[in-house]
Amino acid sequence: MHYLKFKREQTGKCNICGKIEKLTWDHVPPKGGQAFNDIEQESIFQYLAGSNGERRYQFSQNGVKYRTICSNCNNALLGAKADPVLNELAADVMLMIKTRLTLPQATIHVKTKPALICKSLLGHMLSATGDFGMSKIDDRYREYVLDEAMIIPKGIKVFYWIYPYMSLKVIRDIAMPRYRGEWSDFSRGGVGMFSILKYPPVGYLATDLNEYEGLHELTQYCGSSLDDEAEIPFRLDVIQPEYWPEAGEDNFVMGGEGLGNGVSARPRSKRK
Repeated sequence: MHYLKFKREQTGKCNICGKIEKLTWDHVPPKGGQAFNDIEQESIFQYLAGSNGERRYQFSQNGVKYRTICSNCNNALLGAKADPVLNELAADVMLMIKTRLTLPQATIHVKTKPALICKSLLGHMLSATGDFGMSKIDDRYREYVLDEAMIIPKGIKVFYWIYPYMSLKVIRDIAMPRYRGEWSDFSRGGVGMFSILKYPPVGYLATDLNEYEGLHELTQYCGSSLDDEAEIPFRLDVIQPEYWPEAGEDNFVMGGEGLGNGVSARPRSKRK
């Protein structure tokens, strides 16, 4: 199975706290928040290459998961408080999408706890790499996830958008242009570092850029405590393609070692 690629020794360095502990399986996205679990998976390299030939899939009946974090980080740090909020947001937005025909407005607002959403997202981003990451981005994620007093991550912003597709993308450590379009657009803005997690009904990206393509910023709603609530907006009238933002003729992607741990998954098809 594909997740065996991320099956390290039973005891090792936790990707979040860095302690040598017994490692546990972490579901990405968190267990209970995914619309499908019986999946077919391919590497993010194969997905980005877009081969029209025979594609190699691996299968899992239990979603995408990585054995990279200790039990305390998995169950106490993320699972006890942050993950349920992320899962609840997914359920609430899905309900809104299913009833969108009765909603006259183009923008809906959903009440949630943005700081806990960010804690969950960046924690699972740390999990979704084969080894203990030592990049500056990993250090920023780790500092934020471990420090309960840090409400907003330093040097990182999280953005989000409606993602109404039955597929899952986990993409770590890619560089993309600040501005999409022609080469002149690429060159005027430089590049940013991105990590992306997309699954129905919301897509998320974390970046060191201050803005990206007009997306709503989640981190601006974090407030002053982890339990602060906010009604965050979702635009129902702007639906990006399934492959956005990582692919498309108006963009290019550069990736390092972390990209090799990325996954593209969808419900398992019943082939003859």
